[in-house]
Amino acid sequence: MESNDYAKRILDIKNEIVEEIRKLVPEDSAHRFSDKFYVHYIEGEVATTEVCSAVEVWHGGMVVFIVNHRVEITKEDVIEGDAIYRYDPESFLDILDHLKKELREKKLQTLREIVDNNGHNVGFDGKFRFTGIARFEDGSTFEHEECYLEKISVENNILIFHNTEESNPHNNTEEFISDGELDRIIEYVKLQVKPKFSIRAAETRSRTFEFYTGSYEEALELAKKELEANPLNEEDSDGLFFS
Repeated sequence: MESNDYAKRILDIKNEIVEEIRKLVPEDSAHRFSDKFYVHYIEGEVATTEVCSAVEVWHGGMVVFIVNHRVEITKEDVIEGDAIYRYDPESFLDILDHLKKELREKKLQTLREIVDNNGHNVGFDGKFRFTGIARFEDGSTFEHEECYLEKISVENNILIFHNTEESNPHNNTEEFISDGELDRIIEYVKLQVKPKFSIRAAETRSRTFEFYTGSYEEALELAKKELEANPLNEEDSDGLFFS
């Protein structure tokens, strides 16, 4: 009974990892790992060591592992369906860990390029609020919930986040930003660096009135009454002008 419970806990962990992979990799797409790593396939009493080169999510949400038997071999095998569950728990954890790290680095590189293309630093109005994570040597963390972004700069290809917390200025490196907050910051920065254009549209409308009267003032009053009864319309327009 105890061994069955243990096997069920392992299967539950694998299923949780599969669900997390589905959230990270869009359906009908793949992520190829830039750094190959080893995974272990177990079938009965036979265990083989393979190299994981990619993870895919097929139509319908099926998670697929792409492996080959040695680094120097280019022929790849597609592991699909229930076969992926024959990899040991450490392999599942390694696949998820490498996937998260590489997707995070891709996002960081996107942000680096945006900042580099805007003079190596981008300033803000200090109203964007985010939660930062302080990480300590013993592995513990602490969330700083009220950080306000002032500027992002790139120094030696590392992002520096200049922010205030309780009116105190701080400079934090990339580790301070969680994956979820990184997505928010990228979208915010993209909006801030878009060029802003002001376009002024103007239109002139006119109509000439002719009256036989005793004075200009009397003709003016007649014109005003006519306009009140029949205001200027599109037929009186000289067209739109943009500047």
